[in-house]
Parts: sequence; C-alpha cells; structure tokens
Amino acid sequence: MKQLLKLLPAIRRTRGNRLYTNDGRRYLDLWLDDGHKLLSGKEAKTRARTANAMDKGLELPYPGMYERRLKKELCRAWPGYPTVKIFSYTGEAVLAAASILQQAAEAPYDSAFTKEGLSAGGFFLARPFVSLPGNAELIMPRIPCPALWAPACLMAKEGSQAEKALAKMDDSLIAPLCHIAGARALASVPGLVNVPYTEKEWEAFAKPINKWFYRNGPYLLSKAKGEAYEALFIAAMEGAVLIAPRPDAPSVIPLEWDKGELAKLVSALNKL
Repeated sequence: MKQLLKLLPAIRRTRGNRLYTNDGRRYLDLWLDDGHKLLSGKEAKTRARTANAMDKGLELPYPGMYERRLKKELCRAWPGYPTVKIFSYTGEAVLAAASILQQAAEAPYDSAFTKEGLSAGGFFLARPFVSLPGNAELIMPRIPCPALWAPACLMAKEGSQAEKALAKMDDSLIAPLCHIAGARALASVPGLVNVPYTEKEWEAFAKPINKWFYRNGPYLLSKAKGEAYEALFIAAMEGAVLIAPRPDAPSVIPLEWDKGELAKLVSALNKL
C-alpha cells in the first residue's frame, strides 16, 4: 500500500482539528497524528506549559521534578494499572514489553479494535475513552499530546505477573518537558465532556458514515481493507477529510466539526 499520508498537499498551518494547505484547501483532520492530537484546539494549556518548560531549558534528558505528576495522571486515567515505567522512546518500551511477556517484540494491540477481537499476548495500546479487555496485563498509554513531546510509558495490571516484572525495571531519563506535556494533556481529558465530547456527539458523527466505518467510542474503524482502503482514503480526501492513512489504525472523531463538513464527506464516499 502507498504511503497515503503523502497524498495530502503541503500543510501551511493547522487550527484545532482543521488543516490548511498551501494550495488554499481545508481538511477536517480525523487522523490527529494517530490520536496524539486528540485535544486539538483544547490543548492550549499543554502548549503553554511546554513553552514555559522550553524557556527554562528543560528539553534535555536530565532528572526533573515532574515525573511523579505524570505517573499520577497516568494512574488516574487508567486505574487498575498502578505500576508505571517511563522509557526513552517507543521502541525501548516495546522491547521491554517483549521481555516482560516473554514474546516477540511486536507493537501493542490497539484497544480501539477490541470490539473486533482480543489479543492473545496481553499487550495493548490504551487510548482515552475506550475500555481495556480483561487480558490486558500490560499497556502502553496513548498520551494525547504531540508525539514529539509524548512520553513512552508502560503500565502493568495490578496483581499480574507483568506488574512484578515491570516493577523491577528502572525509569529512563527523558526531558522534563515531556513529563510536563504528558501530565498536562492527561489532566485536560476529563474536561472534554464539557465541549461536549460524549457518546451523543460521537454517534451523531458516525451514524451517517456507518456504511464504511464501525465505531468504538470516538474511534472509527474502517470496514475496507487493502486496495479498497486506499480508495476510501482518496474518496475521503476528495470530501475534504483526512482519515487514518492505514486500515490498522483508527480515525478519530474530532472535537469540532459541522454538518456541512460531514455531508461533504458522505457525498464523497457515496461515489465509491
């Protein structure tokens, strides 16, 4: 499959969950950098805290004061997973998970797809607003801040063998800026219900496009695979919407959209 994201014209700027291209077009962003930009225009506090941290020179991987705050927010977001370790990058966390679970180093099973079936390995990518299955012993949380700042973490289920193994590992040193950005972003998630961003809004967006997508919380899972997905992606772009650039990742219902944007998407998809 092509690198579908390269089909998008050059981006001049973004505002909230909308993309503005150099050739004058506007796209509604349902990719949101694989959920890292879930907060969209509501991430002002994260940006402000991160800018302040940069002004203080906290972008270097030295010991900092904010690691505990990040872990506290992670445990609030995913209760039942009290043991948390922080890693330098995602690949390091994946290797640690493979060691803990004594399996091959593979990306975690995406929790957005849990309605389609369970992973046998017990290692899941945990996303806000979707529940985890009972066999999720080890999770990698998707922290909703820009990937450049997002810490790579593992969390282990209370009382599991994975918890015992993870507890023996050390935290990696990362930039305190990342601790700050991750903690602030997670603290903002509960307030999204006031946007509002709830089941009612998610269903209102998903219902007109349920011919092409399943829904799990705010995540849209394509019914198309392979070449059919490429056609779906291109059709969505013709409808001024950017969906996930690969079928094994969910599209994300954005915080802000209007009926005209949704109608344009439906019209484009109906031409398939």
